[in-house]
Amino acid sequence: MPMRPPAPSPAMRPQPLYRAVQQHLRQYVRENGLAAGDRLAPEADLAAAFGVSRNSLREAVKALESVGMLEVRRGIGVFVRDLSLEPLLAHLGSGLGPRDLADILEIRRTLEVGLAARALAALTAADRAELTEVAAAMGRRARRGETFAALDRAFHQVLFRSLGNRVLLRLIDVFWLAFHQASGFFDLANHDPVATWRDHAAILAAVERGDASLVRERLAQHYGAIAAVLSRHAPAGAGTFNHEGNPP
Repeated sequence: MPMRPPAPSPAMRPQPLYRAVQQHLRQYVRENGLAAGDRLAPEADLAAAFGVSRNSLREAVKALESVGMLEVRRGIGVFVRDLSLEPLLAHLGSGLGPRDLADILEIRRTLEVGLAARALAALTAADRAELTEVAAAMGRRARRGETFAALDRAFHQVLFRSLGNRVLLRLIDVFWLAFHQASGFFDLANHDPVATWRDHAAILAAVERGDASLVRERLAQHYGAIAAVLSRHAPAGAGTFNHEGNPP
């Protein structure tokens, strides 16, 4: 009985046309040094240069638009977008379970604790003043029994923005937004705003002392407190944490 020929391996299969056009577009942007806000060549010119139909080009542009690389402005043209992690947020913020939230929390904790010393060294007087103002506003709301999600978000952004790392700030923001968006489905709302304010006040006190080790410790404790709440909602074995916010 004759043997059937083997199925083509992924490396042997021809690349789908739309993916090839996407690669051409990425290469075109890179080789021409295009930056955020720059317009690509007209659609007809690109299609001719790549040797594809305008429909194939549009499909590839749409795919790159969906991941935040390009922006189509109707009647004007196609432009390079600024770095955007919103497509990632759209996926992170939906369909997450308690274990996923624990993973997101751990990634954010690792980023912030790991970079705390550098952030502290780079803080300006204006940053420190703004952190103090944000923490004070948290305290006022907490004493009224009100939550303060926007202030919480602002506190962490101010703490790390002095590093000048735009990708880091956006990652922190994406993880923050995804966690808070998804946590609403698991009743993880802040039921103790005073405790949350005190966590941030403790971080601020460590900043004011200029003690990098203490800043790291108090950030870890803050995330440990959040993880403790999350663990009560997580299924068995789903990423629980100890009191310092580290895996047991």
